Amino acid sequence: MNLTELFYKLKVKYIDMNKNLILILIFLLVLNGCAVRVSYDGEKISDKNNFQSYSNLMHDNFKKFILKRNPKLNENIADNIIKYVIKYSGENNLSPKLVLALMAVESSFRADVVSKSGAIGLGQLLKTTAKDMGVDNPFDIEENIKATTKFLGKLSKHWNGNIDYSLASYKMGLMGAKNAINSWNGLPESTRKYISDIKKLNDSIE
Repeated sequence: MNLTELFYKLKVKYIDMNKNLILILIFLLVLNGCAVRVSYDGEKISDKNNFQSYSNLMHDNFKKFILKRNPKLNENIADNIIKYVIKYSGENNLSPKLVLALMAVESSFRADVVSKSGAIGLGQLLKTTAKDMGVDNPFDIEENIKATTKFLGKLSKHWNGNIDYSLASYKMGLMGAKNAINSWNGLPESTRKYISDIKKLNDSIE
């Protein structure tokens, strides 16, 4: 065997080895992509597929939180609230924990409650806000959650994910919050308490 033939054989073996390494790397990448990995950063789930897996694991904790806040609530209604909060939080890039905490403060999970100002249901939506979010019946659990998460999601997007400003805008309206934030005194005490209460409840959900 001359040097040319030897070099050729070594070259072929080298190429075959590289092909095998490449195939192994591809296999590992695919396997890694198929693995169920939940990534929760405290505010939102980074991947929509993992979002559902994470929320399913959290279902029991969500239910305990809801029934602790409203012990008289029917368990089936609590299950429905959880189902729709998970669904529409995912669609609007929100933490379901944050949405549940907001609803706990707003209505204590009473779907039929109406405030003195006319705010309705779980997320205490005004009829005009619900209509702007594409919802006709804010007394309906699914429709109210759909509108609540859509509205909060829009506010979060406007404020680049700033939770305090998003919650302030939910309570005061976007323009009211903007004016307060830019004023010398900042957000009023009642709004600061509102934000603090929601964040504490959010953190209390295990």
